[in-house]
Amino acid sequence: MKVAVIGGGVSGIRASLTLARAGVSVTLFEKNQHLGGRVFSFRTPDFGEVDIGQHIWLRACTAFEELLRDLAVPDDWIHRQDRLAMTYRWPDGAVRTLAAGRLPGRLALLPILWHARVGLGDKFRLLWGSFLASLYSQRSLEALDNISFADWLHSVGQSPAAIEWFWEPLVVGVCNGRLAEVSARYGLFTVRESLLKSGAASAICFFRRPLSEVLDRHARQVLTGAGVEVLTGAIVNELRAGSPVLLRAADGQPREFDRVILATPLNRIRGLLPDQPLPAPLAQGAIAGLLLRYAAPVMDEFFFTAVGSPVQIVFNKSAIWARNQESGVRGQGSGGADSSLTPDSCLLTPGQVIELVISAAEREVKLGVEKVAAELLPELAKLLPRVKETPLLAKRLLVHATATFRVSPGADANRLPMALPFLENVFFAGDHTATGWPSTMESATRAGLGAAQAALKKGSGME
Repeated sequence: MKVAVIGGGVSGIRASLTLARAGVSVTLFEKNQHLGGRVFSFRTPDFGEVDIGQHIWLRACTAFEELLRDLAVPDDWIHRQDRLAMTYRWPDGAVRTLAAGRLPGRLALLPILWHARVGLGDKFRLLWGSFLASLYSQRSLEALDNISFADWLHSVGQSPAAIEWFWEPLVVGVCNGRLAEVSARYGLFTVRESLLKSGAASAICFFRRPLSEVLDRHARQVLTGAGVEVLTGAIVNELRAGSPVLLRAADGQPREFDRVILATPLNRIRGLLPDQPLPAPLAQGAIAGLLLRYAAPVMDEFFFTAVGSPVQIVFNKSAIWARNQESGVRGQGSGGADSSLTPDSCLLTPGQVIELVISAAEREVKLGVEKVAAELLPELAKLLPRVKETPLLAKRLLVHATATFRVSPGADANRLPMALPFLENVFFAGDHTATGWPSTMESATRAGLGAAQAALKKGSGME
């Protein structure tokens, strides 16, 4: 069986590897020169190779973790917390690091809720809201797709302080939308699959290598070794469903395949299938990152969340990309000091590089680096006192206007299924398909795996 996978992002990588290891002949078409799709890094004159934005995932993202194992990504390329631990900073100078307990299941969250910097009444409201959130089944969550998460929180009595400290940072960060812009279905799903599952499920993970080192250069070697024909800079211009599926790339040569998996954004799929009744593309969500290089260290943590501040979450990029594990920077949730400062990039010297990640950044991506810096640097100084006395050597605004799709109320009805009965031998992948997850690397991975399994099932006559 011959299968074409169009789109070399996380979803296309997962689909291609699954098919190749099942003995299928796979050709992967990617229009860019790099694999990884929206998860990539690039070189800059002032910061070296930088990610398009800091990407994190939770241990609850089991499909993405399995993909990393299948790609044989070395463990020391990844920082994984054993259980959730998060440092919180407030503009008044208060700092708290809260960690999940070692209790089973959702009980592990109790220490975080109880030691929160909110009043006693708010703590009980948080416990009550968390208990209610844990009661929803998958079917009952689907019934909440048409209301916003903000409306749900107000309906169960969550106070502004509880929302600002507990609910908002997680849901805005994962779903990339303000609480009024995210459906209650996906807000509750996010909380349920992470914080309410266990202390380990909500543990934070991130790469300690540039994104393209993992999902382009390393993944390309693994795919090629598995027998995948990887074609980058390869734009597919025409597609005709049927048996066989016919497609034509920019080189003009027609190709025949038994199956095709479209692991591309929906607007691209609509362009390849212009006469088909496909749903309209979902609204896009922007993410921005303000990279700052200081002459000396201004923070010690790997990352922290800001509360009561326009600053959202800040990452210590110098520590994250330091290579060996012998000394230096205080870790979070990994049993003590777990990072160090052997330079492997000009990100690491001189001084320190940090990144302020801004979710739901439709406004910020239009402002430019100078205006964003003018707004956020005074606020950052309230959170990190050393910022006031440390020279700023360089700054850069990372802009990703179409980083995710928006899981707005009612949007789930427009997510593509894995296949449509009127498109023979065509399957859909990508984070935008109907995986039940918000726009994440986990959703992309699940979609790629599901599309590959469906193609294999059809090829075996088991459909």
